[in-house]
Amino acid sequence: MSKYHPKYRYIKVLNNEIGILLEELYRYPTKSWLISKIIHKIDLIIKHINIEKKQIQNK
Repeated sequence: MSKYHPKYRYIKVLNNEIGILLEELYRYPTKSWLISKIIHKIDLIIKHINIEKKQIQNK
């Protein structure tokens, strides 16, 4: 498998998103709006994984 395989692409996206979340949690630990932001990010990650799964299955 090359490093450009879809599996690696969505793992990279996940790592980036999780890193951004952790940075925001560290920077704004008491902000209540951060909870809704995290839920939104997790939702985006799940959607992205589902899209990648469909693309892999269609190959």
